[in-house]
Order: sequence, then structure tokens, then C-alpha cells
Amino acid sequence: EKLTVREMATSLGTSDMPIRAAFNRLLTEGALGQVATSGTMIIPGMGKENFREWMSLRAMLEERAIKLATPNVTDETIDRLIQLRDRMELANKRDDLKSHLDTNFKFKHTLYSLSHSPHLQQIIDKLWVRIGPFLRNLSNDISPAFFNTEVEEVVIKAIQNQNPSKAGKAIKDDILLGMRLLLEHDELFDDAP
Repeated sequence: EKLTVREMATSLGTSDMPIRAAFNRLLTEGALGQVATSGTMIIPGMGKENFREWMSLRAMLEERAIKLATPNVTDETIDRLIQLRDRMELANKRDDLKSHLDTNFKFKHTLYSLSHSPHLQQIIDKLWVRIGPFLRNLSNDISPAFFNTEVEEVVIKAIQNQNPSKAGKAIKDDILLGMRLLLEHDELFDDAP
């Protein structure tokens, strides 16, 4: 989907300035690309090597964030995580990848916010900004059944048992497994043979 400043401003009922500022920030962070000089924005292509590197970084950093967050989790947090896991399961049953991805983001960021490491969270967020549009764009190509909620169950139990290493390893392994499974699909990547 191609986006223009004017179309976005009209659809959101705002002036061009905040849209232009948002587009410029997303361009700077690499989440959007620009079509020549037309001002039209697109999701940039994804190469296998960039994807591999970004997902590997995510695995390492998100494992660390979960380990830091585990001691700070409350009963209310556990309740929230269970609700989010259930929403992901429902999204899978409805074959709704976008909803699954949105809820997965909320699940993980609920935990990462408890790491009390703003710099770590900022770096994780930048990686999600780079990878998120690519993953959302897969909604026409990959079923949510490709994903599952078993890892969320493991993470919840590990956190309840105050086992940060197990919770962190579950997140890391899940990210790396998702990376490997997606890398098997050459058609998803711009630089595939």
C-alpha cells in the first residue's frame, strides 16, 4: 500500500504537518521508504541478511529484558498476560494474523516495560519498528497457525515461578524459531534467489 501525506492527513482529519513529521521519523528509522521524489511512502523491502541480523538482535535483547522484568511482575501483570495470550489464541482460531501480531506486541511490551531499562526498551522498539511492517505485510501470505501461544504459556509459568532464565530462554528460542521458519520462505524476501 502506498501512502501520501495528503491522503493520511485527510483520513486522520489533521493537517499535513504532523503526518509529514511522522513520515520523516519513520523514514529516518527505516520503517518506511520513499518512492523517488513523489513523496509517496512504502514499506521497504526486506533482505534475508537484514532480517536475520535484526531477529538475532531481538532475541538477545528481549531475553535480557524478560530476565530484568521477571522480579518486577505483579499478580495484575500475570492476569494481563493471560488475557493477552487468550486473545492471541482467539486470533489464531479466526486466522487473523494482524490481531495476533498486535497482541503479541502488547504481551511482550507489557513485560519489557517492567525491565526498568529505558535504553534497552528503546533499542528493542527500534528493532520492532524495522521488522513490524514486514511481519504485518505477511498477513496475506502466512496463516496465524504458523504462530502459536505455547511460548507465552511457558513464559507466564516461568515468571510465576520467578525463573527469569527460563522465561528469557523461551522468548529467545521463540524469536529464533520464527526467524528460521520465515527464512525458509524465499518468496518473502527481496534478495532471495
